[in-house]
Amino acid sequence: MRSALRTGGNSTAPYPAPLGSAKGCSPGLRRAGLLLAALLLARVSSGRDMLAHFYCIKDPSSTQSLEAHSRQVSLVSPAWFVVDRAGHLQSSLDPAVVAWAQAQGVPLMPLLVNDKFQPEIAHALLSDPKIQSEVVGRILEASTAYHFYGIELDLEGVSPADRGAYAQFMRRLAAQFHGNHLRLGVAVPAPLAPAQHAGSATDSEGNPWLPSNQSAAFDYRALGDAADIVSLMTYEQHIAPGDPGPVAGLPWVDACTRLVLGWVPRRKVLLGVPLYYRDWFGQSVREGEFSEAVALATQWRAPIKYDRKQGEASVRFQDDQGSHTLWFENAKSLREKVKLVKRYRLLGFSAWRLGCEDPAAWKRSFPKAPRMAP
Repeated sequence: MRSALRTGGNSTAPYPAPLGSAKGCSPGLRRAGLLLAALLLARVSSGRDMLAHFYCIKDPSSTQSLEAHSRQVSLVSPAWFVVDRAGHLQSSLDPAVVAWAQAQGVPLMPLLVNDKFQPEIAHALLSDPKIQSEVVGRILEASTAYHFYGIELDLEGVSPADRGAYAQFMRRLAAQFHGNHLRLGVAVPAPLAPAQHAGSATDSEGNPWLPSNQSAAFDYRALGDAADIVSLMTYEQHIAPGDPGPVAGLPWVDACTRLVLGWVPRRKVLLGVPLYYRDWFGQSVREGEFSEAVALATQWRAPIKYDRKQGEASVRFQDDQGSHTLWFENAKSLREKVKLVKRYRLLGFSAWRLGCEDPAAWKRSFPKAPRMAP
């Protein structure tokens, strides 16, 4: 399940009217952009480059980070499209961001999610042909009007009973998207969970995790066959109140990656990377940006420690709320995640979200991303 930080920024308004060719780009330029995008994907798939994919939300810190570091961004997924309880497509699409991205040559692949990741909404979308027809028709209309590279589907809270329906929906969606010269991405949950949440057994290397509860609803092989890009959400390793631990510890991320590569071609896989911190205190959990974690450590004069085995930073302190334990990524830990991408020759990495990151990561961790001409 995604954290509150990860699901923020969505409004529930119908998407705006198309920009039109005067404000957008000409059909010829759009075709050239799609060709360049295809060439980019071919280059990263061959191992020559690493695709740097970032998520962003409607938040000043997210927008500012995108604008400041666009030269190191290959692909952006704004959290813009939501299917609501009535089965209608809602949007917080920002035409100014669309225009800026076109001018900078940064491809957009907005997210399509079920509102608040409610299972009943995911079920309605996957099982009701009328809802599917409306949502797919409107998302294709917006994608064409705004010259998107494609759409990334991020349905969460999906019931295991809808596993087959999800795979079938993806196949249907892929045919329609590819027929319109659009790419289709899908975000999938990490297939493993800490044993505290899944049982007490260990894997062949003695690590305490078993299949995650979320993974039962996802046919990784079928989804990977249909999609052009698979964003593996290798974060949220520890999330429950009273269970502090790495958000994405290296041994766990490594095990999840190896498992998924048994189902999905490496040339399609983006390794999910968290940029936020998580703070456990009492029976509460909260998330925030890297700068907030550093500010808290400074305020309470608490040393930031780096766990070499887990590949993540942590800090502990006490305030009037009690004892706090924070885990988060810094430039050093993010560099280790990038090494993992190289080791398994993946398509690239997929980071949630712009504006949360350690600023030093842009120089010390993230590689120079392959660029597309505007």
